[in-house]
Amino acid sequence: MNIAVMIISVLVKTHAKSDSIVIGNDHVLHARIRALPVEGKANAYLCSYLSDVFHVPRSSVRLVSGTRSRLKRIEIAADATALREVIDRLKEA
Repeated sequence: MNIAVMIISVLVKTHAKSDSIVIGNDHVLHARIRALPVEGKANAYLCSYLSDVFHVPRSSVRLVSGTRSRLKRIEIAADATALREVIDRLKEA
C-alpha cells in the first residue's frame, strides 16, 4: 500500500437539507453539509463526512486551515490509488 497525503480545498455550505459533494470547475470540492456552523461542529462534521466519502478512518482527515472560513484546506492521508479513484468518481458526478 502506497500511503499519500493529499491537501484539498473545500468550499463549504452549512445548514443544507442533505449532504453532498462535487468537484467544481474551479477544481475545488464543493460540500453541502447539514451541520450548523456553531462552536466547530460543522468542521468536525465535515471531517467525518469526508472520511466517509474517501473511505478512510476519521483520524486520517485533518482540518489544516479555514477554521472560521467557508473555504477550508483539508489533509487526507490514505492509499494513493484509493484517493485517486474517489477523486475520479467525484469528477464524473
